[in-house]
Amino acid sequence: MLSLEHKGLRLEIVPERGTYSLCSVENPKITIEEAWLAYQLDQGRPIFAEFLELKAVNPLRHAGPGKSQFEGFELSYHDNLHQVDFVIELGLMVDQAILLVREKLVNKGQQAIWPERIFAGIIQYGKLKLGSEEMEPVFYSNGWQSWSPTACFRLGDRQDRSRMGAIANPMIVNPGTPITHTPNHFSADMFACLGNLTTQDGLVAGYLAQKESFGSIETHIGRHSELAIWANSDGLRLDPGNHFQTDWASFSFTNLRSKLPFKLYLQTVSRENEVRSRGAAPVGWCSWYYYFQNVTNDDILENLEEIDHARESIPLKLVQIDDGFEKSAGEWLAFSKRFPNGVKPLAQAIEVKGFIPGLWLAPYIVEANSGLVKQHPDWLLRDKWGKPANSGFVWNRLGKALDLTNTEAMAFTEEVIRTSVQDWGFKYLKLDFLYAAALKGRYQNPTFTRAQVLRQGLERIRLAAGNDTQLLGCGCPLGPAIGLMDYMRISADVSPDWEPSYFGHQRFFKNERNMPSARNAIRNMISRSELDGFWWGNDPDCLLVREDSNLNLDEIHSLASTIGMTGGAILVSDRISTLSEERKAIIRALLPVIPSQPQVLDRFERKEPFMLKQELRTAAGAWPVVAIFNWEDRAKDMLFRPTDWGFPTGKTWIAREFWSGEVYRWQGDLTLQAVPRHGVKLLTLHELNGGCLYLGSDFHFSQGFEVRSWQETGNQLTFKVELGRLAQGEIFLWLPRPPKLILQDENEIAWSTAAAENVYYFRAKIEGDAQFRLSLKNH
Repeated sequence: MLSLEHKGLRLEIVPERGTYSLCSVENPKITIEEAWLAYQLDQGRPIFAEFLELKAVNPLRHAGPGKSQFEGFELSYHDNLHQVDFVIELGLMVDQAILLVREKLVNKGQQAIWPERIFAGIIQYGKLKLGSEEMEPVFYSNGWQSWSPTACFRLGDRQDRSRMGAIANPMIVNPGTPITHTPNHFSADMFACLGNLTTQDGLVAGYLAQKESFGSIETHIGRHSELAIWANSDGLRLDPGNHFQTDWASFSFTNLRSKLPFKLYLQTVSRENEVRSRGAAPVGWCSWYYYFQNVTNDDILENLEEIDHARESIPLKLVQIDDGFEKSAGEWLAFSKRFPNGVKPLAQAIEVKGFIPGLWLAPYIVEANSGLVKQHPDWLLRDKWGKPANSGFVWNRLGKALDLTNTEAMAFTEEVIRTSVQDWGFKYLKLDFLYAAALKGRYQNPTFTRAQVLRQGLERIRLAAGNDTQLLGCGCPLGPAIGLMDYMRISADVSPDWEPSYFGHQRFFKNERNMPSARNAIRNMISRSELDGFWWGNDPDCLLVREDSNLNLDEIHSLASTIGMTGGAILVSDRISTLSEERKAIIRALLPVIPSQPQVLDRFERKEPFMLKQELRTAAGAWPVVAIFNWEDRAKDMLFRPTDWGFPTGKTWIAREFWSGEVYRWQGDLTLQAVPRHGVKLLTLHELNGGCLYLGSDFHFSQGFEVRSWQETGNQLTFKVELGRLAQGEIFLWLPRPPKLILQDENEIAWSTAAAENVYYFRAKIEGDAQFRLSLKNH
């Protein structure tokens, strides 16, 4: 037996059996026992290392992810039946509490072989212990691509699956990941977390990259649970003398109650993929959710003028043309009649106004009636029967896809990107339907995995676009895009409907968790909020605030609160000229963008988390913003218990709810009465401690992020508010004594008393920033 210990983890390997065990040094009840290593050819059964000839065991110490040190062993096995060498690197990171596994198959025979799966760990029933012998299990399942449902599942649950089969599954399901249907049987893509709610201990299992293959995880949960993780080699043809090596698989333990339970894994992935630092999150306007494919040249110009006119109070920076300009999906260099001059003049007009020109493209997908299908049928990916592969139901018909192993098809996508950036002048590209490069099919070059095809395609796009162009991925399998995309859609499309709808029909589509709807988008925004800042900037899709949608005001508040709290991109997608001042105020309230990565307190307790907390700090001190959502179809009272949110007991609290302006003061628990269906209570909390408190304002949903300085001396309070934009509204303060004078930039202003004791407010107009000075009455 071989053993190794680093950073509180102990690894034991039994080379003769092809197994390894991992445990926490601090808590031996957190352990993986006898995980098996194996691989699978074609559709056969797993071939376990235990039954192979052990050829060599060698110690290893070399650079691991992000050039950090890895220490472990290389185990070399030989499969005499298939003439395959199975080589495993297995060990621990020296500076992080992570187990790493990387595997390689070498074809030593005279015939090609077709590997299907390479297992980094098969943990059998009862061999995983998370703090206790028995478990109250929960499984966090990350979906394959942007729109794929991501959620936590508990005993008795079934995984979210589409009822639309071949219409939806090619888009949202990785062909190598099992589609589960029975209770307690779940799967995930790239990474997952299996946890024990009793002890709050969890195992994070996943791949550090998907440059070589898509990784899958499968589990059956119960009082004892089992789990398997593997790399999908997709039956690629491995010719004699060639080899295939997986990406690193990783295992780490976590505490489910920590603010960011996946932080260690996400950081390690970031280092492995050399994720570059990004600029500020995109803030702008997108044409799609008002005009859809019917957008015209004049529609873009109209909104450009409105955005320019409103820039002092709504400082948007990006103007994005989203679909509708092209002749068809696939004919990107020819234009719709609605854009008679193409899009280059629009990019120029946008830039002249001082905005970033953005363009939507879907470089890998093709409409069935596109001219490209007729002109270049050899560019299309084919299924096993030789027919064009099905890319799912898009634009109201089944779509097709390019085969990027065809050099001409790949070159065409590069030409489209170069033309968009270098000729037309777009500096921001939203690249959609990217999963189409990784469909199951018969590739012209069968020696690539689907992940390799997509990764190389994205690398060529990045090269063609240049490093100065901002790239947003959408409908994209997550792993291959890490380190290449600046921003990534992490949810289903939002829509003007709360639940999925298709031509007005809702009942059949209610449980389709991948379809466009505000409800579906919000769940993934929350479930994947932790990715922001580690892998890319999250794109939670667009904010819709207009009156003439099917979303009521409470649902719009929930959408705005989620987008604001999660700190990613903020794009508006309404016709600006039709918005009332009240609806424009919702947009203003999210600007500027706050720091990302809120804590999802009930992430592991339910599929629909409703407890979101963001800890913020300015010159006025630290304070939490909490969002409490009511996802039910009826209004209900909701209990706010501070201890459930990690706040101390025995305190007196005061909070202002942003959307209604209500002020609450209480000790113990607080009942929030009649929270609307699909609505939210967005509270800024303060502990009453006798000093002056900034309770909030109408300016910003965080009710405090706008404060840039704060000084309290005796009977004097001086503070500065800065928003970088024009703002008008009311500021609320808790003061131990009434004010006798309030000055804004040395001009006296009036103040009023709120209904709550010791709460005062005044109206202010701010042009970028403003200084306030208060004199309080003596005792």
